[in-house]
Amino acid sequence: MIKIGTKIKKVRELKNVTQQYVADKLGMTQGYYSRIENNSLSVDDELLAQIAEILGVEKEEIENFDDKVILNNPTINDNGTGVHFCNLVNYYAIDPKLEKLYENQIEMLKEQNKILLAELKELKKRS
Repeated sequence: MIKIGTKIKKVRELKNVTQQYVADKLGMTQGYYSRIENNSLSVDDELLAQIAEILGVEKEEIENFDDKVILNNPTINDNGTGVHFCNLVNYYAIDPKLEKLYENQIEMLKEQNKILLAELKELKKRS
């Protein structure tokens, strides 16, 4: 069973937040906060709620954190957009068809940009 400090650490890392940032928000030193993540200090419900708020997750998401589930199931919510979102890790996965459409549009815009730059160059020569 993963201890709460380890779960906090994993969620913090997935959210790309530093220990220093969390410690500053909690009004403690980074070294003291590190002891929380190393399971050297116990975490009560109030402190866990504060940490969860800082990390932008629900307290229960930290308590129930299981990296095997999160990392093996990134497509939790789709909403019909083709963009899948998992709140805990801010993981985005673009539908392959949508990705291809975007790539084609980017290539088209690059070509249009080349044409416009050539036209601009030609206009500068004329003036």
